[in-house]
Amino acid sequence: MVYNPEPPINCFESDVICDVNLFVPNGSVEAYKGAKGWSKFRNIYSIPLTSKVNFIERNIALTIGEKAQLCVFYIPSDAIPRLSCSSDNDKVVTVDDKGNIEALSCGEAVITVKKRDGSRLFDECKVTVQ
Repeated sequence: MVYNPEPPINCFESDVICDVNLFVPNGSVEAYKGAKGWSKFRNIYSIPLTSKVNFIERNIALTIGEKAQLCVFYIPSDAIPRLSCSSDNDKVVTVDDKGNIEALSCGEAVITVKKRDGSRLFDECKVTVQ
């Protein structure tokens, strides 16, 4: 980490043009360029919104102590979704937000992946540990 003793410029409260990249949903670049405050951003780019999130595998079998990484695909493929993962049974399988799972004990667990933006896009994968 680099220490910067200078406070950052607040683009909304100054007359300075902000030379930073601002990413907005597809189809809204012109609206942002014309809006008060946002027009001070020099580089406004659009990014596609995720419309589908799915696990590649629906059922996985592991043995105790085994680790794996779940793979997720999303549509459109050039979207950059912020995802979170959870296990309904952390005593059997744990998971982090990168999809890394670890089998802890015999049983079954359902891993859920969902977008962090509050939308209802999600998918589930059943993990069986023997």
